[in-house]
Amino acid sequence: GKEWYEYKNREIEQFCKKNIYRVIVAEVNGKVAGYATYAFDEEKGIAHIGNNAVHPDYQRRGIGRSLQEEIKRRMLEEGYRKFTVTTLSNDLPAQKIYEKLGYSKYIESLYYLKKEI
Repeated sequence: GKEWYEYKNREIEQFCKKNIYRVIVAEVNGKVAGYATYAFDEEKGIAHIGNNAVHPDYQRRGIGRSLQEEIKRRMLEEGYRKFTVTTLSNDLPAQKIYEKLGYSKYIESLYYLKKEI
């Protein structure tokens, strides 16, 4: 009954409240321009880049790349050498950025939804 972004907003807000030290915020002239989150899977030894975005008014200025570089620095500092990131199949700009940063497509997932009436 809600739009996807309403759930996403709540998910991001909850993550930030519980993991404040794993959130990076980019500001331009005191305004939030972008953000990124990350987490560690200690069992698998993999660091995961979570939610990340740059406000449309600030895109194409290298902010997304800077956020990713800072996350990488932090993950390396923690001793992680394997990183993952996920994105939607229709988010081609994000896919291009990740490929430029050296990520390789590993696996694709599909999500299905069935609504009973």
